[in-house]
Amino acid sequence: MRIFLVVDSSGFGGIESHLLQLILLFQKKNISFTLLFLKGYPNHPLIQFCYQQKIQCDCLSGTFLSFVRYFQCQSFPYIVHAHGYKASIWIRLLMTWKGLRCITTFHAGEVGDGRVWWYEMINRRSAFLSYNFAVSKELQSSVKNRAMLLPNFIQMPLAYFQKKNRHSRLQVGFVGRLNIVKGIDRYLWFSEHYHDVDWHVFGSGSFDLTGANVIDRGVVPSMDQYWKDLDLLVLPSRFEGLPMVVLEAMSFGVPVLTTDVGDCATVVPGHSIVSDSQWKNLLEKIIFLDQADDDLWLERSRESIAIIKAGFTDDLRWEILRNVYFSE
Repeated sequence: MRIFLVVDSSGFGGIESHLLQLILLFQKKNISFTLLFLKGYPNHPLIQFCYQQKIQCDCLSGTFLSFVRYFQCQSFPYIVHAHGYKASIWIRLLMTWKGLRCITTFHAGEVGDGRVWWYEMINRRSAFLSYNFAVSKELQSSVKNRAMLLPNFIQMPLAYFQKKNRHSRLQVGFVGRLNIVKGIDRYLWFSEHYHDVDWHVFGSGSFDLTGANVIDRGVVPSMDQYWKDLDLLVLPSRFEGLPMVVLEAMSFGVPVLTTDVGDCATVVPGHSIVSDSQWKNLLEKIIFLDQADDDLWLERSRESIAIIKAGFTDDLRWEILRNVYFSE
């Protein structure tokens, strides 16, 4: 039995991070799988990762016809698991026509606008044609509970990253798309109003960081080697599901401050989260941690690791996935 993980992706974000964790989990469990891109982008981090690790990765031309022809050439039995609205819609259409079961995952917390709004509306309206996962309770509710809750998960680092002390000057980070949804404008507001810490930004998007009081780190293929540079992750998002970057940071012992959106409150401790309408209060929490002693930071670091180990590891999610993948 082969599993096809299907995605339409040109960059690296939450969906791609989730897929990477699925890939690592499949390798760990010796599952036969193929990562399928509706359209190939040679420099895509996930494609490059697959090539380096000798993982089966196929790329189509971006047309529905190439998609249909690809699965006409596949030998049954196989399972198809789509991620993202376009891949999910396409796979439901094709698998319903073929009379086969398919699986999709809802990732996005925001509905979007324009063409994205239409795609997402069709995605949610057609959810009855597939077996579905949702990474947050809010997303699960948005598809009328036609989805099983499958919170994001992560493979714990082989060597847990724990510094004995934070940097002498607090290193604060933002990781994600530079847009209104992710709250980069709010992060820049923090940086303008407090100059006693260093503000790092990892990602790309529509916001111009020229002249901002931040260190622009750009897009990186993986944050693994960069978590050691940060003492704190701040995500003042307006919409979320369950951000993979939160799990990643906490698994490496980097405390997280965030707004209470999506299912963030299921992983981030209460002392580190504020309501979306009170997002400016995150600055008070940043200043508090900056002025606190090293022992408090280390306590928060160890707490973060313990939370991930207790409730958000890949082994904890495998039982759910296995029951769905291999049910009759």
